[in-house]
Amino acid sequence: MPDRPTIRLIAQKGSPLGTRRHVACVERRLRRGEPGAYAVGEARYLTPEALDEERASEPQTTKPRKGRLDPMQRELVGVRFLGKVR
Repeated sequence: MPDRPTIRLIAQKGSPLGTRRHVACVERRLRRGEPGAYAVGEARYLTPEALDEERASEPQTTKPRKGRLDPMQRELVGVRFLGKVR
């Protein structure tokens, strides 16, 4: 019997994208007919190449997202200030 090529797949549970984004990526690729995405029962898989493409398409921002607190704000959460503000 001839050797079959081995395809290395990345499961949603171990994905660096996180489970939700990984599943969304697989569903989108399957809908569009793009290669590198597989659905087996409830599990969703990507090839390393498809994962790299997805990560390359992410916006490269250095600014924190809205709603994120910087370290000083985090430290002051729940602190009540008393007295007059001038």
